[in-house]
Amino acid sequence: MTKLPKFLALAALLAGCGDYARTGVSPADIFYFPTGIAVGHVPAGCQGGTAGCQTRLYVASSNFDLRYDLKTGGALTAVDPDTSRRVGAPVRMGSFAGDVALVDSSTCSGWSGDPLVLVTSRSSGSVYGMAVGADGAPTCGDGCERTLDAHLRDPFSIAVGCRGPGDFTAWVGFLGSYVGQGFFQPVLLPSLAPEVPGTDGGPPAQSVAYDPNTERVYSTTVYAGPTAFLHWAHIANPAGGRSVTIPVPGEASALAISADGTRAYVALRLFNVAVASSNGRGIDLGAALAVLDLTELPTGGPAATLLRLVPLGMGPAHVRTVDRRALGMRDLVAVTCTDDSSFHVYDDEVGAVVQVIGTDASGTPILGRRPFGLAVESPYRTATSASAVRYFIASFDDGVVSTVVVDDPSRAGVATILPTVITPANP
Repeated sequence: MTKLPKFLALAALLAGCGDYARTGVSPADIFYFPTGIAVGHVPAGCQGGTAGCQTRLYVASSNFDLRYDLKTGGALTAVDPDTSRRVGAPVRMGSFAGDVALVDSSTCSGWSGDPLVLVTSRSSGSVYGMAVGADGAPTCGDGCERTLDAHLRDPFSIAVGCRGPGDFTAWVGFLGSYVGQGFFQPVLLPSLAPEVPGTDGGPPAQSVAYDPNTERVYSTTVYAGPTAFLHWAHIANPAGGRSVTIPVPGEASALAISADGTRAYVALRLFNVAVASSNGRGIDLGAALAVLDLTELPTGGPAATLLRLVPLGMGPAHVRTVDRRALGMRDLVAVTCTDDSSFHVYDDEVGAVVQVIGTDASGTPILGRRPFGLAVESPYRTATSASAVRYFIASFDDGVVSTVVVDDPSRAGVATILPTVITPANP
């Protein structure tokens, strides 16, 4: 069983335990089982690490063990990672938070309004669109929470499609299916008006990514058989989506698309295909990053050719990329691996993992237990570089965010683990 079905199974069990204390809201000075995480700046569009530019992290607490109220036990918290100080008050929300996405002028071409933080909640079946103030603090006023399609359940993943002024859509993926199919729900921005969901014809989505080069939404799915799948749909015709088989006995748990749209980086959880075929999904035997070449077919859509499989740590959870086209190089690809508490950086220019951060000599995870959420700040200015990369990694079990800096993105094997452990201390 994969991480997400296990999460859901435990959630259902806890929700049915009448003697379990589920009152009040989670503490404001911790991240409580964090899931999604996004990075932004004040003012929007400035470069992190430069004078007058303040970085903001937006971290979703899931209230995973349901210790606090189901409807308000989750939270979206803004924090300054350079001071570990909370910015504003946590915004209370439904439990079992999913992905977090920031929409502003730097992340969404043509966006001219105030920044917006998007986050999903599986317990409420909603997406939240939280307004971001001048100081970077999020708020949730009237219309901030929008209930999604009643036929669907467990909204989790988010991809934002920016097609130009006045045409902005968030694509929300659901872990639950309807009539045996997985759906995306298009949500118009900034109004949060949900449209009729369109299906890609595949199983429910674990992760979603938007490619502006082709205007396609890609997704990886929950376990649906002995081989992995990559699904895609053009945003102009979401009901016309198709799937591409990845010839590997595994489950595709997360993905990212390269900056030029020609490659997909898909994290795979590998298992015994014989066990999976006869008895359902077997236990994980390993993990890998599949690097897929996306070539356009004359009939429309991409052909996904497997270029290489790169070993990863156990339980890959999130994949994020860094665009290095300005350096004449292919993307950097970072992956959090939850089951063995490791963090990997793959360099697509050399075709290998060049950095692994796992446990210290005592066996203690360096970046916290069960790293899950992942955000990237690029470029980031340091004392020695104007184009460094700063990664933020959220520990699901420890409730902290750690920082890793690659000072020279052309030499990604040299990374610095900063001593700062970020928590939302009082402002």
